[in-house]
Amino acid sequence: MNKQIPIRVADEPASMYVSEKTIHPRDVDGRFQRLRRIAVWGLLGMFYAFPWLTWHAGNASRQLVLFDLPAR
Repeated sequence: MNKQIPIRVADEPASMYVSEKTIHPRDVDGRFQRLRRIAVWGLLGMFYAFPWLTWHAGNASRQLVLFDLPAR
């Protein structure tokens, strides 16, 4: 247990810093990516368009799809 551990003194604190490589997402293309984009645009289109669709029941005109989140 009398062995001494060698200690190296760092003169510059910046010399101990190693910059990491940057990570960049790659461009994804293919059948499923196109299907996902079509589904997203279709579902968002329905979400924004459905509240303006009306249903004529007799003399009254009602909203076809009601997004009433507070009273759910």
